[in-house]
Amino acid sequence: MLSRDSLASPDELLAFYLYEGIDQVCFNVEESEGDHVSRAVRRPRVAGTLWRLPASLLARRRGRAARVKFLREIDLALPRVFRPDGLPARNIQTEPLAMLNIDSHGNVSSFSPELLG
Repeated sequence: MLSRDSLASPDELLAFYLYEGIDQVCFNVEESEGDHVSRAVRRPRVAGTLWRLPASLLARRRGRAARVKFLREIDLALPRVFRPDGLPARNIQTEPLAMLNIDSHGNVSSFSPELLG
């Protein structure tokens, strides 16, 4: 999980990715579901902090960060926002059989993994 310090340090995080040869970056934000309420969500101004990191990494993709070829939260969102007129938006989490998820009890879903909760 990203800490408050790492969220506030995109340059150091990017340097780590580049040093380790990581060229595909995905962030999983801790979620609140049912009785589980994330500690991160309870913090003030968390939404702005969570979005600043991917936005900062996107801005840094030029130059030395060009080796980071994929930022999931940005690269999967842009084609959905900027698409030709008439082209439907695609969401594999709602398309039957587009993804397969199996939980720790053996339950299977071909939709979003959150539906297993």
